[in-house]
Amino acid sequence: FFYKNASDEGLYAYFVRLIDSINRADLKICMYHIPPLAGIGFSPALAGRLAEDFPDTVIAYKDSSGNFENTKSVIAAAPEIAVFPGSETFLRQGMENGGAGCISATCNINPAGIRHVFDVITGAKDGDLDQINNEMVTFRKNVEGYAPIPAMKGLLADKRGDARWRNVRPPLLSTSEKNTGNLIRALGEMLKPLY
Repeated sequence: FFYKNASDEGLYAYFVRLIDSINRADLKICMYHIPPLAGIGFSPALAGRLAEDFPDTVIAYKDSSGNFENTKSVIAAAPEIAVFPGSETFLRQGMENGGAGCISATCNINPAGIRHVFDVITGAKDGDLDQINNEMVTFRKNVEGYAPIPAMKGLLADKRGDARWRNVRPPLLSTSEKNTGNLIRALGEMLKPLY
């Protein structure tokens, strides 16, 4: 949306109109809060209001603000919806505060590590939560040290032996084989589940 100063009231009116216009019982909405890129977002109060007024439609919230205090505020304002931090960096804190898990791009390259933390938190598996959480966060921080999307695609290209996986759309640029090699070395043993 071009104008970035939309109020909660204006955003609420937009979603009321959207939901009424679609008018389908099977419509489900996950609010995607990513103000660094969108320029606007879903405040905790707006998330709570939409979840309360449309309980069968507004069912989730992905918080990619990078601010865990915001995630906690959304969980408190809208406890009936599934709230997901947008990075596994906050998976543990999110779940310990009533969150549902995480939605993260790096789930594409570290699904086993992220799932292991989730399973230990939920009691589905045993493990040293501090250790596996630290490994998962370290993995994420290593990927963040590169352009994350090209870096992840580089890892997948290497894993699959198919250079087409390096392709990204402009304005992103493909990572080099050298950068992929550097990331592979930095991740070391943490890559075992992927490779």
